[in-house]
Amino acid sequence: MVLKVQENNIVDIIFPATSCSKSEVENIKNYTKNELNLTPRILLEEKLIFNEEKIENEFPKNSPKERFNQLKLALENSDSKIIWCARGGYGSGDLLPFLEELKPIKQNKLFIGFSDIVSISNFLQEKWHWQIICAPVLLQLARKEIAKEAENELKNLLFAEKENLEYELENLNENQNLEGEIIGGCLSVLAGHFGGKYQINFADKILFLEDEGEDGERLDRYFRQIIELILKTKTQPKAILLGNFLQANPHGTPKAKNIKIALNNFVTRIADTELKIPIFKVKDDNLGHSNKMRPLILGKKSNIINYKLTTRHC
Repeated sequence: MVLKVQENNIVDIIFPATSCSKSEVENIKNYTKNELNLTPRILLEEKLIFNEEKIENEFPKNSPKERFNQLKLALENSDSKIIWCARGGYGSGDLLPFLEELKPIKQNKLFIGFSDIVSISNFLQEKWHWQIICAPVLLQLARKEIAKEAENELKNLLFAEKENLEYELENLNENQNLEGEIIGGCLSVLAGHFGGKYQINFADKILFLEDEGEDGERLDRYFRQIIELILKTKTQPKAILLGNFLQANPHGTPKAKNIKIALNNFVTRIADTELKIPIFKVKDDNLGHSNKMRPLILGKKSNIINYKLTTRHC
């Protein structure tokens, strides 16, 4: 199913996690209208609390119920073509108990977001069988934080001018051609659900992992948890796809050499447990948190053939 977007289609802009300031909201609206040629709409805008211009933390200003009500309207209405998250930050997981009470809605629009939004996108993919575009949030685009080439590729994808996306990979253990649905995203967000009700189900899927601002030691802990989950549940991903881990965030700049140690440890531990899981890494570090972040389709059958990942428009 290809969901096509046309000029002036309505985009429902949502704030499921950290809010924005009023000036950021206006920049997002202007970007959506003037550079995407789409019609921005913020449901329940008059009821939302917006940030001051400078914030000291990323805790959401609006209650989980208020944020869910906005998401619910965006999911249920029939006149928008895209649900696009304004930003990530922190707090999307708060909405999962409310989402669980909804009857599954058949997908008739695109859902775009990443980072903290993986809590919601993973639910929509697993429970409702939605396909997700893992791509920059609107605030990043409005702030010009994303490279023009990556921004243009996303635009081409939205307007169905480009249906195939290809990524060059390097193999970290044993190469294998395969096909599978991609699931996953920001590793620290996924780890927050390990052992709980909303733990990711990666069985027989391509598990995509990326993150920002995480030290190698912390990543090493997350990777070890994944191996423990595989061994405990006796289910495993068809392959593991590693995106970018080198991007800094406002809370810290990770050391590249320590991240490399964590990645190497992950590959070694997989081998030591005799798990036959191919591990691939994106060559140009352009999947996940990165100023050259490319879009990635989650929930759609994708191919890895001869060190190249190919996905198609959802």
